[in-house]
Amino acid sequence: QYKTWQQGISIVHIDNKGDFSIVMCRIHKTSKGFTTSYFDKIITENEILEPDEKNLINADLHASLHDTKVLDIQDQICQLYKPNNFICLGDVNDNESTNHHLFDQYGTMRIDKSLLQESATTNFLISKMCKWAPRRILLQGNHDRFVQDFANKFPQLKEIIDFNFINGLKDAGIEIIKLKQIKKISNMILIHGDLKLFGQRGGIYLDKLFRTYGKNTVMGHSHYPSCRNDCYTVGLSGKLDLH
Repeated sequence: QYKTWQQGISIVHIDNKGDFSIVMCRIHKTSKGFTTSYFDKIITENEILEPDEKNLINADLHASLHDTKVLDIQDQICQLYKPNNFICLGDVNDNESTNHHLFDQYGTMRIDKSLLQESATTNFLISKMCKWAPRRILLQGNHDRFVQDFANKFPQLKEIIDFNFINGLKDAGIEIIKLKQIKKISNMILIHGDLKLFGQRGGIYLDKLFRTYGKNTVMGHSHYPSCRNDCYTVGLSGKLDLH
């Protein structure tokens, strides 16, 4: 197991009520010696540096099941952190109204959920998050794809039930990465995570992710934060159960 250990520190924030949060900071060996990063600073053995570029990443809002309290915190962080890039790793919309899994579960396509209302909520959230950084990127997740699956069954509606159109994204100034496609920024690889990774052995998904894409891969979809082999998962910003 020692071969997969990750070196770093845990920074614990405690408020006057005794509530606490833990920030995990990896320590890497770089050209400047052992190096870590905390908030908007890069800390080496001998100096503290400003990063060339800063990214803020969230994932899995599942609107209209998003958590406004979580998004408010992310909004406040952006005001202080001032990221260059904002990236959402997918499933920004839950798309319950077009979820074919629910059709199979209920034995009917009659779902008591408004597609228009879900999309209006998604457009509101994306418009808010687009103010966080000058460059915005959205990776489509499997839930975002449900509207496309629905349009494939009813092609006469495909111009209306289009992900970009129905969510009002065409004029949002946001780069859309299609489902199962990766986005690379510098040496960081971003994916939603709805991938089978065929041919990879082992039961731990982050190990498969590392063997497929290498380190510095960041994904959503899993709904929980984790780190292994310098690959990372980002927790959800919604209210779904973490089962």
